Amino acid sequence: MHDDILVKDWPGLDDATRETIAKRYIGTLKTFLRATEDEEGRAALREEGLSDARIDGLRADAERHLAALPETVVHGTLHDYFETGTEGVMWAVYEDGKTGYDGLHVLDAGHHLRVTDETGAVRFEGFIEPDLERGWMEYPGRPGEGYGQPCALGMWVHWTQSGWEPDDWAALFVRPYLADPRKKGPPLRAVLTYNKKRS
Repeated sequence: MHDDILVKDWPGLDDATRETIAKRYIGTLKTFLRATEDEEGRAALREEGLSDARIDGLRADAERHLAALPETVVHGTLHDYFETGTEGVMWAVYEDGKTGYDGLHVLDAGHHLRVTDETGAVRFEGFIEPDLERGWMEYPGRPGEGYGQPCALGMWVHWTQSGWEPDDWAALFVRPYLADPRKKGPPLRAVLTYNKKRS
């Protein structure tokens, strides 16, 4: 998928390993950019000895690498992914024809997603813009302490798409498990595009 930017010439690596390395590299670049958007993140790096000029240079490098990535399209179904350690449901696309973690694509800011139902009607189309506050609830076991996270359909989640109600966004991903027979249905089809340029 994205391995052409990093590891195509590394001998002895199979395609799955190359893709895993590339995904982690891309994830690290995105995390760095998010962490250094505000003064708090920059201050933490200054405490580690990085100057503002070095931070700005690293940000420019990260943005350049991400901008150079090729557009990649994945076809699959929406999936609500969680396991021990995820600390809540993560929204994902499960790729057609793949199994296990090889087929799992966790949605992240900037991904482009198109979702259709079994009739072909578009249920969502746009760039992913996580809202980390919408649906936020305090953890029941820690009242008054300010600890919590977003919640949707009674589940702890990481985020809701900007402009959506948490339960409505979550219902797209958990459709096969909904109790209301009017909303229940097969998994929704998805086309996930990495590195789609905004027009």
